[in-house]
Amino acid sequence: MNAAIKSTLSCLLIGSFFTVNLVSAQDSPLLVPLTDVSTNKLPYIVAEEQGIFDKYGLNIQLYMTPGAAEKGAGDGMTPNPEYIDDPDTDRLLSTGGGVGQVNRRISDGNDRVILGTTGDHLSWWIYAREGIETVEDLKGKLISGTGNTSCTGAAVHILARRMGWEVGKDITLVPNHEHRVDKMLEGFYDAVMVAELPDVYARNLGLTPLVDMVDWGLPFVCSGISTSTSWMETGNNREMAKRFIMATIEAIAIMKQQPETVYQALDKWYGVTDPDIQKQMYTYIDALPRKPYPSVEGIQLILDTYEHSDEYQAEEFYDDSLMREIDESGFIDALYE
Repeated sequence: MNAAIKSTLSCLLIGSFFTVNLVSAQDSPLLVPLTDVSTNKLPYIVAEEQGIFDKYGLNIQLYMTPGAAEKGAGDGMTPNPEYIDDPDTDRLLSTGGGVGQVNRRISDGNDRVILGTTGDHLSWWIYAREGIETVEDLKGKLISGTGNTSCTGAAVHILARRMGWEVGKDITLVPNHEHRVDKMLEGFYDAVMVAELPDVYARNLGLTPLVDMVDWGLPFVCSGISTSTSWMETGNNREMAKRFIMATIEAIAIMKQQPETVYQALDKWYGVTDPDIQKQMYTYIDALPRKPYPSVEGIQLILDTYEHSDEYQAEEFYDDSLMREIDESGFIDALYE
């Protein structure tokens, strides 16, 4: 029996054991928020829709936050209201962006750590109104992002730092959540920073990006899995977090190999029903990491960008022990053999 088969069988045996123990330990579903409408949230949706969470003995209830739904409204998407919720509960496991995670830990002093990163490279685009021809033309202009410490907001800060500008002085960040491309065209601001799905919408309007940040080749720490160290140390929670990561990793593998799982998720959750648009959006799936380790270089970039690197080290913001356990078992490699 070769090593890959042994590893796979071992994972299956362990999984069957914990299926009983973890489900019985959960009195109610673990609520996991989807904090934006993007391609890097699709692995969790696919894990839910394809029964992968169940396979790993997890009782997970995903929901889109109202803020996420607002961000997704327009720009070619209509988030399904059936999956929008705002429960009054702690986010024990979250899929939120690492930018906000790092900044909130600094401001609040919480004990949350990043366990894995699904958005590990800078993949944002800037679209600008007519008359703005170069990135230098953005100086003194209004550019929209979804917030100061959101992923798009961080991308604006990274742009400013690269150009030697200061946000609030040389360029103004305008928070806006919905119909971002349309509002730029209507003159609410001069330019807009968008992620993958609004990028498809803009290109289908015949627009050309002023800046393609993918070409910069920078690491990033956008969406991923995070939790608190105190929660991880309680009961079976560490194993639960490990199983959640494994389910996410398997969902990524399925998405890369079975496009229809992505099309179904886009239709059901994001309201993207046009097959041509679904196929265009699918092109971004290739960028999802097979091994979503915490993006240490991405964390460092955020510390540098928000000028926290003199006080904090990247190592304070992540825990890669679960990813290392999963990777060293051969589990991930076996998914692609």
